[in-house]
Amino acid sequence: MPETTELRELTRKRGGVNHKLNNFVKHVVPIYNTFKVNPSLDDEIIIELQNRFDKLEIIYNEFEGIHLEIECLSPDDFLEGQYKEQGSYVMLSTVCAYIYDRAGNPHICNCLLDNGSQPNFVTSNLVRNLELDEIPVNISINGVSNVVANVRSKWNVRLASMHNNFNLKLSCYVLLMITGCLPNVKVNISDWKLPDNVSLANPKFNIPKQIGLLIGASHFWKIDRAGIIHLGKGMPVLQNTEFGYTVTGQVNNDISDSYGKPQVTDKDRNDVIRQGRNTWLIVKALENAITDQRKIIEQHYGKPELESHQQILSVYDSSHILDQSLQYEDETCHGICEDVLKLSDETFVNYLLHLTMTVFVRDKYQS
Repeated sequence: MPETTELRELTRKRGGVNHKLNNFVKHVVPIYNTFKVNPSLDDEIIIELQNRFDKLEIIYNEFEGIHLEIECLSPDDFLEGQYKEQGSYVMLSTVCAYIYDRAGNPHICNCLLDNGSQPNFVTSNLVRNLELDEIPVNISINGVSNVVANVRSKWNVRLASMHNNFNLKLSCYVLLMITGCLPNVKVNISDWKLPDNVSLANPKFNIPKQIGLLIGASHFWKIDRAGIIHLGKGMPVLQNTEFGYTVTGQVNNDISDSYGKPQVTDKDRNDVIRQGRNTWLIVKALENAITDQRKIIEQHYGKPELESHQQILSVYDSSHILDQSLQYEDETCHGICEDVLKLSDETFVNYLLHLTMTVFVRDKYQS
C-alpha cells in the first residue's frame, strides 16, 4: 500500500517528538547517576526537573496520539495475517456521534459501546481539542488482568446522534488511550448483504479508526433500542440504537464452516478446503504435521475433488484439530461465565449468561 501524504507527515511529527523525548532522557540520566552516588539534589535542580516533567507529560501524550494515528493509517500485516489464520473476527459495537466543544460546535467522535465497563472514558487528545472544563480527581481503575490505570481528571461532555434528536450528557474519566484502533484489521464486506433502508451508526464500521470515547453500562441501556437484523448464519447482526444500527458479532468461523451442520451454518462444508483458504485449521495442521501428512496437504488442499476434501479432513482428525478448538471454546466459555457470576446485577448476569451460552452453542457441529 503506497504511503500517503498524511502518513508521511505523521511519521515526520513522530520523529520530532521522539527527539524531544530522547533529549529529556539525555538530561535526566546523568542527574540520576549522580543521585545514586549522592542521594540529594539542589533546589534549583529539583525545580528544573519538575518543569521538565510537566513538559514531558505533554510531549508523551502528543507522541502517543501521533503513534496511534499512524497505527490506524498503516497496513497491519501481522493483524491481517492473524485474522486470516484464525478465520474469524468479532466486531464490537462502534458508533459515530457528534460531541460538542466549549463554544457549542459539533465534532465527529468515534465511540465504543461497552456494557461491560462501569465508567465512561474519553481520551486526553479528544478533550484537549474540545477545551472543556477539567474536573480534578485522583482514583485508580482496575482493568483487564488487574492492570491499574491512575486517573487524574474527568470531563462532562455532550453527545448527539447524527440520525435523530437524541442527545446524551456523560461524565467521563480521562485516559491517554482507551483501546487500539477498532476494528484492528480492515474487514472485507464486499459480499455482505447490508440492507439499504437502515442508517448505520458507523458507516465505515469495517475500517480501523481511533476510539475517542467509551460509553459504559450506566448509559448503554439508554442507547439500546428494540430491533435486530440478522445478516445471515455465521454473520454479525445489526442492533438498533439511538445512534443508528451497530454491526456486532463474529465474522466468519472456519471451524463451523468446515465441521458445521449444513442445515445450521447454511454453508457447504467443502468450500473452505476447496477454496484453499488460509485458515486456523490448516495452520494448526501444518504445525503438527508429520512428513506424510504434509504431503497430503500439499497434494490435496485447494483442490475441488471430494476425495481431496476427505483426505484433508483425515489429516485434521488425526491431529485432533476439532478437539483442540472445542477445548479452547470450553475453557473460554467457562472463564466468561465465572467472571459474569461475579457481577451484582442479577438481571444483567442472567442476560450475559444467556448470551454466552448462545454464542458457545454446541449443536452446530456435525456429530
